[in-house]
Amino acid sequence: MKVKNFYLCAVLFFTFVSKIAAQQADTVSLTLEDVEKRFLSANLQLLAQQYNIDASKALILQARLWPNPNLIIDQNLYNPKNNKVLDIGYQGQTFIGIQQLIQLAGKRNKNIELQKINTELAAAQLYDLLRTLKFGLRSTFFAMYYKQQSLGAYDTEIGSLRHTVQLYDLQYQKG
Repeated sequence: MKVKNFYLCAVLFFTFVSKIAAQQADTVSLTLEDVEKRFLSANLQLLAQQYNIDASKALILQARLWPNPNLIIDQNLYNPKNNKVLDIGYQGQTFIGIQQLIQLAGKRNKNIELQKINTELAAAQLYDLLRTLKFGLRSTFFAMYYKQQSLGAYDTEIGSLRHTVQLYDLQYQKG
């Protein structure tokens, strides 16, 4: 899962950088803070995990509520004794019932505690995801930085070698 998150982070980062590069033909320089801020504000995994925490908090509130009672009313449509439809009077057949779920042995409190633990777990998962994504982003950012530095060094080396080759050509032409 963490490897999948890292690859997703790298793909999103390179997509983000390529979008910026496509918008501006010149060189774009971004600081690590800018990249992190943009990446973390638009990361769908983080948004989903934050909504997961909110959903867990809603489950805590729901666990604190008592179950609603159920009211049951049953009425016959047709009374065959006196041939009446919807006979609501004393001779009609009507059933009224009420049901209430009563939880014993502290089940309600245990359910509330369970939901609190689930919320803490969701917060820990968000923190872990955030830490993993930041690590992947920073690793990719610094790897790209050092590769750009290597590219600059190679460009300098290529320029020096071209100059050396030109000098050798000049010496060769002079004999």
